[in-house]
Amino acid sequence: MQINHNSNINFTARNKTIRFADDIARKINQVYPRISGSNVHDFKFITRNSPLLGKLSHKIYYLRENAQHSFQIMKRWEDRIKIIPNAIQKEKHGNCAESAFLAELAARANGIENCYQARCITPNDRRYDHVVLYVKDKKPYIIDPWLGFADYVPKAIERYKKEFRQHFDFDRLRTEKMEFEKVDCYFRMRELEGDTFFSQKRTKTYQEIFPELVIHKQKPEKTNHTT
Repeated sequence: MQINHNSNINFTARNKTIRFADDIARKINQVYPRISGSNVHDFKFITRNSPLLGKLSHKIYYLRENAQHSFQIMKRWEDRIKIIPNAIQKEKHGNCAESAFLAELAARANGIENCYQARCITPNDRRYDHVVLYVKDKKPYIIDPWLGFADYVPKAIERYKKEFRQHFDFDRLRTEKMEFEKVDCYFRMRELEGDTFFSQKRTKTYQEIFPELVIHKQKPEKTNHTT
């Protein structure tokens, strides 16, 4: 149940960009180990009436309620940006939305600025109920710490359809096509800070606030940071 994946990716088959992005996903799960109720819900042996599911659902509900309250009373950006990671570190809970939030923090702390949190949707705008970090590079890719991997968009979708199929409602939605739509910052941050909540600060600021998320061993290939 704990999100702390050790990916079985064949690293020799990945280029430097994806290896680095995958390191970011693994770093997040090492620094912020957490249990995801929505992940547990998809286990075959779990029933809808499971007491465990109810307990996990309540925990994530209260984490989000408390975080929302903190966002409303805190005024400084430096305080608001730490609300979610501090809550996850304390409670050890978080679903895909929290994981995508952590992914953006980690990506920006490692020099990846042209990125945003995105929901997975069908071509006719129906939701798969999953959120990831979308990196708008020359060759766009996904960082998905909730499932513990990173990959270029076509390959990520392929893995969702095959390796992680139990987490997606392909049969109910009657399609396996997938697109990625930018979502507002977690807990209506857009209303509080505008659309620049993340991009108003540069890499150095994120590194100073979240040094534990910085990967020192290697640097990503140069990316196009224009929007």
